[in-house]
Amino acid sequence: MKFLFGDAAVFGGQRHPLEVIVAVDGVAVRVELERSAIQHFLGSGVGDEDTVSEFVRRNRKAFEWAIQAHLVAHGVPFGRHLVITLNDLSGVSLT
Repeated sequence: MKFLFGDAAVFGGQRHPLEVIVAVDGVAVRVELERSAIQHFLGSGVGDEDTVSEFVRRNRKAFEWAIQAHLVAHGVPFGRHLVITLNDLSGVSLT
């Protein structure tokens, strides 16, 4: 599988505060990070867009690895939409 990651968009969504578009073998997949996954690492800072942006910037490679691992293990979802959970992040090191 060939992966191409776009820029991550951080926004103040209640359930999914982060979104990134990933091209998998030329097919675009919308990937969102579940709010509770970020909250696990940031606590109350999950509501601050600047804090979330910095967390994402610092951990960009780890997020890419987690997304790749999920897509390799499970394939591209039919709806081309994937939500990454805390469980998906358990195998990567986040700071």
